[in-house]
Amino acid sequence: MSQVPCVPQAQWMSRDEGTTFCQRLVESIPALTPILAEHRSDNFGEILPHALMSDVSRWYLARVRQRDFADAGEFATYLDAEYVNGSAYVRDLLAVSFIENLPWEHEENALAVRSTLGPVLQARQREMWSWRPSGGTRGA
Repeated sequence: MSQVPCVPQAQWMSRDEGTTFCQRLVESIPALTPILAEHRSDNFGEILPHALMSDVSRWYLARVRQRDFADAGEFATYLDAEYVNGSAYVRDLLAVSFIENLPWEHEENALAVRSTLGPVLQARQREMWSWRPSGGTRGA
């Protein structure tokens, strides 16, 4: 069995990088400003990237449920570009704390959400759905 080389965490993950990404996201999508403000208030002025992206995923799902496809579409286009051009940390952040919080294949609103995602995140979501044991559901 071959061993996978250990990569020091500092090489692939930086909280500052996550904070910078979150700030860029809110600057690019001003509708997220109240979410960031509440997040900072709840976290003593700090940005916790994974927690914030969980909040953002709930915002996105609410936009889709309300059929606010303009905000959702602009947001999804931005995230696709960030996923393609971003670091491993940003891709992990988007996969773990955004995509995983969206409805899965057979859950309510899954198709509506998927149709608003850009092609890159759609592909990533399909890949993540394939990880689920057959016949299983999330949390089961």
